[in-house]
Amino acid sequence: MVKKHNVVLSVLAFALIIITLFIVILFWSEVYRPDWWGSNDLGDGFFCIEQDDRRMIVYGTSVRGNTCYGGIGIVPQLCSKPLAFNSYTSDYLPDVSVLEVYHDSRWIIARVFDNITKSTKYCIVSKQIADIIYRNEIDMNAYIFYFDEAESFRDYCETNEIDIFIE
Repeated sequence: MVKKHNVVLSVLAFALIIITLFIVILFWSEVYRPDWWGSNDLGDGFFCIEQDDRRMIVYGTSVRGNTCYGGIGIVPQLCSKPLAFNSYTSDYLPDVSVLEVYHDSRWIIARVFDNITKSTKYCIVSKQIADIIYRNEIDMNAYIFYFDEAESFRDYCETNEIDIFIE
């Protein structure tokens, strides 16, 4: 009887240790490995997140550790639809998906694929939008620019001294 009791306690102790390790790794990964959760920090509160098998750029409003789980949609909505300013929800499936994203301290540049027109588009986001992101009436055209052609995209980058390029 005592042996059975010791075996049960040993199994329970082992299970408790495994569960504790799992929880520690889970919280550790939110801080040190946000890429495991599909989150890449672009700086100044912006993130490129992967949800529903698509990548998008958001201004993070649901951030835990260094991992962003959602936020105010920046790209792709503005590349394929009229200018809108909606919060991302899991019910929303964007028409475009971010293929590549690069950033520096002032800009975010993305190459996206539009699933409706089956074409590649380019987006440039000024990080200055973070200062006014919660205002109701703002001119998004002053902070987010999109281009259907690579040549006009490159010309804009050269004119505005943006040193980030996408081939």
